[in-house]
Amino acid sequence: MACEVNNEVNNDNSVNSVNSVNREVNNVKKHLEILEKKIDEIDLKLITILELLQNDIRPNCKKMSSHIDFVDVVYENVKNPLGYICSKVGKLTDNETYNLEDKSS
Repeated sequence: MACEVNNEVNNDNSVNSVNSVNREVNNVKKHLEILEKKIDEIDLKLITILELLQNDIRPNCKKMSSHIDFVDVVYENVKNPLGYICSKVGKLTDNETYNLEDKSS
């Protein structure tokens, strides 16, 4: 009889252990599902960011670069004639200070 009681206690402990392991496995599965959803959300956000970079920002940067190059060329072409005019006007007004050069160079 004592042997039967021990077997029942061992069986109960085994069942409890199996149930505990099953609960933990289910808990881990739930956490894994949550993590997978979060990864999917992050992936979608990353795709959106890449599309913005490729389709909107990059072309606008190229346009701005072209505009800056254009302004530089115009400035180089206008700088000397404008300096000449400023010099003549400065002499007429007794104010000969002008500077069209980049002050940082």
